[in-house]
Amino acid sequence: MRKGIILFLVSILFLPSCGVPNYRDFKEYISIYDYNSSIEGKSYVRGFRVDISIPESDLVHMESGSPSALVMYSITPSDGSSLLESRFDRYIRNYNNHYNGSPATFDSSTGRLNNVEASYAERKIYLYSFTSDESHPSLSQSPNYTYPDLTLYRSYFFMFRKESVSAESESPFYLIMDVYALDDTGSYISLDSIPMYRFNNDPFFSSVDNIDSNNLTNDYSYYRDLDETDNNSYKINLFISVAVQSENYNNISWSDLEYQSITP
Repeated sequence: MRKGIILFLVSILFLPSCGVPNYRDFKEYISIYDYNSSIEGKSYVRGFRVDISIPESDLVHMESGSPSALVMYSITPSDGSSLLESRFDRYIRNYNNHYNGSPATFDSSTGRLNNVEASYAERKIYLYSFTSDESHPSLSQSPNYTYPDLTLYRSYFFMFRKESVSAESESPFYLIMDVYALDDTGSYISLDSIPMYRFNNDPFFSSVDNIDSNNLTNDYSYYRDLDETDNNSYKINLFISVAVQSENYNNISWSDLEYQSITP
């Protein structure tokens, strides 16, 4: 009997690992920096540089669209960005769960990133998806997200400039995200130029002053609910993270979520 138990335990140790999750953390291979310089003579209000050093042996096994950059925004004071970052870490990156991240999904009616919210000054704040034009029908759907297939170059630049809707002063505006890469000679290569609108395809307001509060819905809800005695400057906060999915592993690995603020 004793011998039979020992043989049984030994057999368990040598069972094949079929069905056992196989995780890989790619965070160390992706670095995101603020990059607020001009490129090719164009000036930008904000920008991010994304450096990717995933080994070639892993890059050839990337799933379709991966690695891909997800770009989002919030309309809140800048101090709220770190709160949203911590919620993103917990519910999308799943930082303490073997880096087994979740797909980022957005509510179709509100534009909000599902399962991610925070409270700032006793008001709820959220991350929102951008929308674009017919040439870029979706900027938030997994696995391509805002910009996919970051495999050809080692450095990418996501640069933002403002474009007014009209020539009138205080005109509403939208953002244009110019995407560049560095080639082997260190020269910039222009890859794309993407109009970036609010989640409902509307432009952003140049100022929230004197705007009917009934129009400041959803993404502007923080300012809609703001007391007149509160003195918080209006900010658009940009967020970016890179998702990696490989055919050889079972998890989604997200990079750190980085953010910057734009003053309208």
